[in-house]
Amino acid sequence: MTLFTREHLGPALLLELIPLITADWNEVNADKDIPFNLDLKTFIECEKLGVLRIFTARRDSELLGYSIFFVRHGVFCRDVLVASHVALFFKPEDRGSLPVRFVEWCDEQLRAEGVRMVSQNSLVGHSMERVLKHLGYVPRETVFVRDLNIASR
Repeated sequence: MTLFTREHLGPALLLELIPLITADWNEVNADKDIPFNLDLKTFIECEKLGVLRIFTARRDSELLGYSIFFVRHGVFCRDVLVASHVALFFKPEDRGSLPVRFVEWCDEQLRAEGVRMVSQNSLVGHSMERVLKHLGYVPRETVFVRDLNIASR
């Protein structure tokens, strides 16, 4: 049986998360010349501030996947609580319908705490667009990235 849970960041969870976060980075990182170097200090500070949300999926206590959000009031509309997606990852053998159900469950947890708007990221080359649209998400903006260490035209 798979169990979805909100967990708080602590040493035990970190030991479980770091291998999955590393696998996520290795799979989706488009900039192979930028080494993985997790900023644990920021995660710990955000946990202390109450803005970090870590949702996990487990089967028989084994961590299968996670979703991480920062939850805060909007910068331009401070009356609205917003959740900004940081990462979603499932082990390859646990992909399929499970992550879709998990995203729905995460949305319900965020709604229950008063979040109105949830933003989800979908990487080019690892698109979740079809799933997100199926769940009711709509595209709002396109993000462009420029590596300033590379000469431009």
